[in-house]
Amino acid sequence: MDLLEWRQAIARDWRKIRDAPLKVRGDKDAVIAAIRQRPEALAYAVDDVRCDTDVLNEVLRAGQRETVSRRELSQPREETPDSF
Repeated sequence: MDLLEWRQAIARDWRKIRDAPLKVRGDKDAVIAAIRQRPEALAYAVDDVRCDTDVLNEVLRAGQRETVSRRELSQPREETPDSF
C-alpha cells in the first residue's frame, strides 16, 4: 500500500496503524486520523510525531471528546412519560 492508501485505511479503522510500516507511523496525517478515533493510538507513532504540537493538541481534543461522551453515558436519563 502507498501512503495515501494507508491514510485512508487508518481513517476507517485506527487499529490499522498498529501494523503500518514506520513510514506511515511517522506520517502526521495518518497518526492524527488514528488519534481522532482513539487517543491511545499515539503509542504507535514514531517519537518525532509523538512530540509534534499538532498531534498532541489532537490527543487533547480527542480525550476531551471521549470524556464528554463518557460523562453523557453515565448521566441518569430523565424519565419522561414515553420512557415508561
